[in-house]
Amino acid sequence: EIMLVPVAGIMYRTEPPHPHPDIQEDRVEAGRRAEAELLRHYSDLNNRLDGRDYLLTEFTVADIAIFMTLLFARRLKGPDFTDYPNLDSWFDRMGARPDGAKVAAEIAKADRQLSPQT
Repeated sequence: EIMLVPVAGIMYRTEPPHPHPDIQEDRVEAGRRAEAELLRHYSDLNNRLDGRDYLLTEFTVADIAIFMTLLFARRLKGPDFTDYPNLDSWFDRMGARPDGAKVAAEIAKADRQLSPQT
């Protein structure tokens, strides 16, 4: 839940630019702040995953929830995980799980149909 607020801050990227430049600039600036907050969360998650395969001791709903949130952040062109190797490899592992791969493919298909420009 904590990461949903900054992810919401980059949702404007799925919309056409606002016709009023000042409002659009406010949206972009809010997006920059949201990205900075996401990066703080990425760092925390990266540290938590050091030496672990999962967020807790085994695969749980926490892994699913964070995977889905990060998948959504990626869809919105949020920051990538290249500077966070533990998070990056965890995300790849979650996406390689049969259900993770299935949901990622379904979301990608829906994105192509609903937002051909993204």
